[in-house]
Amino acid sequence: MVSVYDATRKLTGRLNFLLLLPSVPVLIGAAPAADVDVTLTGLRNLNGNILICVTHDPAHFPNCSTDPKARKDKIATKDAQHMHFADLASGDYAIALIHDENANGTLDVAGGMPSEGVGFSRNPRLFFSAPKFRNCDFLAISGVVSQTIKLRYFL
Repeated sequence: MVSVYDATRKLTGRLNFLLLLPSVPVLIGAAPAADVDVTLTGLRNLNGNILICVTHDPAHFPNCSTDPKARKDKIATKDAQHMHFADLASGDYAIALIHDENANGTLDVAGGMPSEGVGFSRNPRLFFSAPKFRNCDFLAISGVVSQTIKLRYFL
């Protein structure tokens, strides 16, 4: 179910995009580029790595390992409090990240619950499964878009 807030935010973003489009110098076939700044909060320690995925394809969210267009990165946790992704084509994006504390490259699970930290753009409420793309997406048109993501730990 899409909330009124989400629907209004998307409609407003789209209308703003349409209003700004004529003022943006666009080459034929090229879309304006956007940058995304990510600030990470809630780390419980500096062990391991942060695995991050920035995707615009709902079919590849939250696991974008098979998405050829996704921006994927592995960053040492001590260097991951601030991340920057440049030159993203305009559109809707969602971010998923994992605090891979033991640096094995995957999200460890115990009893069906993640035993390592997870975080998503827009910080949706987490229940018994990963959130949907529509609960995490944000509009990146041009310029810099900021996302602050709080890591959550269940065990």
